[in-house]
Amino acid sequence: MEKNNRILIVDDQEDLCEQLAKLLVSCGQPNKTASMVQSMRARLMGLDEKPQDRPKKAAQYDIDTASQGEEAFEMVKAALENKAPYAVVFSDMRMPPGWDGLKTAKKIREVDKNIEIVVMTAYADHDQETISNEIGTPEKLLYIKKPFQAEEIFQLALSLTSKWNFEKLEKKRRVWLEKLILCMRKIRFSEVGSDSYKSLTDALLNFTNSTKGIMAIWNDDKKKWSLKASKNIPEEEAAEVIIKL
Repeated sequence: MEKNNRILIVDDQEDLCEQLAKLLVSCGQPNKTASMVQSMRARLMGLDEKPQDRPKKAAQYDIDTASQGEEAFEMVKAALENKAPYAVVFSDMRMPPGWDGLKTAKKIREVDKNIEIVVMTAYADHDQETISNEIGTPEKLLYIKKPFQAEEIFQLALSLTSKWNFEKLEKKRRVWLEKLILCMRKIRFSEVGSDSYKSLTDALLNFTNSTKGIMAIWNDDKKKWSLKASKNIPEEEAAEVIIKL
């Protein structure tokens, strides 16, 4: 499953919105200084730089921005309709003259139950209990006070996008498992047709998050494997794999 790193930032102050977007974009870039120091150290010590010693590249995010709550709400709706939902939305609380952050988050939650929402504020406009009750789904809601550190934003973006993707994969796995169990219950291997084997192969590949595979059944009378289905593998190649077994 392709990872969703889409983030929406909502703030009526355009400069702050852009700064936050730049922070998240920059955290996805490799640290060139650290990489140079690591390479110099390896050369001075006469060592070969190993791939695992190089600074790891951070997550890269696809960032969109909105200056008002109504605009953000429409962007979230459009993203869902295009089957490219946002994983996380960072929303300011005060955004005159339109919706405030509370209403924005509440309206967004009505159309997207899975999005992770972070409400940012420098004021005590609402207590956390009120915000949680109004927006709903408290396990997908965070409230942070301004000013915040860049590291806080980095960690929130990483943790929340990872959480969104993990939950999405687990939902798919549950669906795949239910289909797999249903298919297995119906199958009598001596009687099934090619369509059933193909369906079972697809279910197994989906459940294991794989893209290609084969299904073969052992024929006890002939003492050999019999190819029943393959996915994204040429039949000749699949037959060779069976012979090697």
